[in-house]
Amino acid sequence: NGTGSAWGACGIGGASKGRLVRCLIAGNMATSDAGNTSLGHGGTGGTSGSTLIECVVSNNTAQQRTGGVSGGTGYNNLVINNYSGADGGGIFGGTHYNTLVVGNVARRGVAGVAWGTVLYNCTVTGNTSQNNSNGGLNTGRVTSTISWGNVGAKDSLTYATNSCSSAVKDTHGPGNTAANPKLGTVGRLQYVPMPGSPCLNAGVYQPWMTDMADVRSHDRHGRRRI
Repeated sequence: NGTGSAWGACGIGGASKGRLVRCLIAGNMATSDAGNTSLGHGGTGGTSGSTLIECVVSNNTAQQRTGGVSGGTGYNNLVINNYSGADGGGIFGGTHYNTLVVGNVARRGVAGVAWGTVLYNCTVTGNTSQNNSNGGLNTGRVTSTISWGNVGAKDSLTYATNSCSSAVKDTHGPGNTAANPKLGTVGRLQYVPMPGSPCLNAGVYQPWMTDMADVRSHDRHGRRRI
């Protein structure tokens, strides 16, 4: 928990270019971006360019760029309640699997997931863009991903397959739906597709889903993906 200003080319509040396993990255602040707003740099509250495995990135702030996670690779993480003064309240760039992005806020940009990020089996919900930019997604490629219940303009996607968003069109890719995913709570599990959801058993099969040695083979709650 700390404050980062301009360290070389960027201001990082939390962790930079490390490997974090089952860690809590919370309450950090980036106060400067040193004039550099390129992908993976430019004022990141939580982590930048890191590998995150089963981590929680929570309540981090960036005054000028990414609140939660900038770049890197993420597996089975929770990115929650982070704040950005610009784009990427939750995630800005990188590749992320089985990750929940919820409750993040951007003052004048994309609240949930921004710019060129690749998502697999992720859920993006309850994020807020205060200037009515994209509340959920403005990103590159998403697969088997849900974006719903975000506050701000409609999602902007380059390519999507077997995903759920109010913005998806036939031109984005196959197997998508703009219908309500019917997310709810089952016991301690939140944001779960409930009975009747068009997202149940509608994702893309990937070989790693049945490889028990691969962390991606189970969801954030430890349940087998298949």
